[in-house]
Amino acid sequence: MLEFSAPDAIARFVMIFEDAGDLTRITQRISLTGEAASTYAGPIREGLPAGMRKLCESMEEAARASTG
Repeated sequence: MLEFSAPDAIARFVMIFEDAGDLTRITQRISLTGEAASTYAGPIREGLPAGMRKLCESMEEAARASTG
């Protein structure tokens, strides 16, 4: 779990990695709590697709590097 604090809000990200044969399925659950949660919800939602792509690209690069 990753947890980030912001003024009057806390974001928690939980990622579950599951074996899917030659692939890996990633499920991400996000919770945003606090008085200012609605202030951060839009920007977090908008940034998720690019953030997940970057995470997957980084993991693919690391896997390629480790197998030679």
